[in-house]
Amino acid sequence: RTVDLMGNEADGRAADGGAVFMISRLPSALVLERAQMADLREDDLATIPPPPGKSMNVLANVQNREPDFVLNSSESVRNLYAGNPETVARTWKGPSDLSARIWIGRKEESLHLRFAVRDDVESQRFSSAQMYLGDSIQFIVQSMHQNGNFEFGVARNDQGDPLVHVWIVPAGFDAQRVTRQVQLKTGRKRDITWYDVRIPLSAIGFDEQTLAGGFRFNAIVYDDDGAGAERDGWIEIVPGIAGKKEYSDAPFVRIGDK
Repeated sequence: RTVDLMGNEADGRAADGGAVFMISRLPSALVLERAQMADLREDDLATIPPPPGKSMNVLANVQNREPDFVLNSSESVRNLYAGNPETVARTWKGPSDLSARIWIGRKEESLHLRFAVRDDVESQRFSSAQMYLGDSIQFIVQSMHQNGNFEFGVARNDQGDPLVHVWIVPAGFDAQRVTRQVQLKTGRKRDITWYDVRIPLSAIGFDEQTLAGGFRFNAIVYDDDGAGAERDGWIEIVPGIAGKKEYSDAPFVRIGDK
């Protein structure tokens, strides 16, 4: 099935499984490499991968390949204001309202994540610890060899500055120390926000064996169009981050060179 670069079929209908993400500007760190900020070409993202299963293998290099996760269907959306005629304007209207693409891999000695979020209205006025109330991304990684999991957050505030926060860490790790080691570059072009995240493997106790053996990964993208006191809803790979913390259904990802 051929789709355009936002995951829509050639006839204009939304294809199953698409999505988009957001970015931020930073004087030095906010300017992504020219290749990352350039317009996507349709032949780079020609097809949508199948929905994530319990286990999946991904390539280490996140450049010039299809995304590992594409979120753009109503099945991935959670509306907080559905069913009320007075708040219908705050409900999800389709992929142009909120959708996301996610790449996960390895760059040298770091876990490398790229998010491309399509969002018609950018709004993030909260602190890093409360970024989930506005436009932002939360994601978890969990190794079977550790007692617990990591829960990260990245965002771009209304001034264009990147925000990073770590809420949860496994036993033996310090959340503030891990937060300081996360490298975030972000930017926005038209209605697309890009996040480029690199986390040193040493910061999270991972190594090449951990990546090759596999770990659980899940992500959620929050949407706030600025119409109320907090977010309007979100789009997610699987439930388990917002609300009840439950990671057993999170995809099991293995990263390799082939």
